[in-house]
Amino acid sequence: MRVFTKVSPQVWSSPAFRALPDDARLLFHYYLSSPHQTSAGCCGLPDGYAITDLGWEMDRYRSARTALADASMVKVDLDSSEILVMKWFKHNPAMNPSHRKSIVRAIQQIASKALQGCAQQELEAAELEARQLQQAPALSTPLASAALLRSRGYGKPGF
Repeated sequence: MRVFTKVSPQVWSSPAFRALPDDARLLFHYYLSSPHQTSAGCCGLPDGYAITDLGWEMDRYRSARTALADASMVKVDLDSSEILVMKWFKHNPAMNPSHRKSIVRAIQQIASKALQGCAQQELEAAELEARQLQQAPALSTPLASAALLRSRGYGKPGF
């Protein structure tokens, strides 16, 4: 079981998240932080476990889960009872080579081949994005500060 998980504050400004009904928002945070979650962002979660943990009726749970899947925030495999949180690795990247190896092992343990492939693609895409950000030329602090001030209207006539 994971000891902690990262929840990005960016979730609150996400248009997809903000458009969700309250039950789906709560369920999303449950998927992020439940004791069933793994380092691969995918957990085996039979409906009965989830409704027991949440204290919900089955229809309420399934409705919220459908809303999350329709918003592309999770992928669901009903045959294997697994839930994959999308963009998991953007906010929960491997912290070192050993951690990455354990993530890859967790991905290999996903029963659903469709979710396993999706998790592997998500990991690779997040790592590529991180490498590209590291390689991007950084603005110097004075240039970045000047650009920020100009974007806020400072330096224009009247200021």
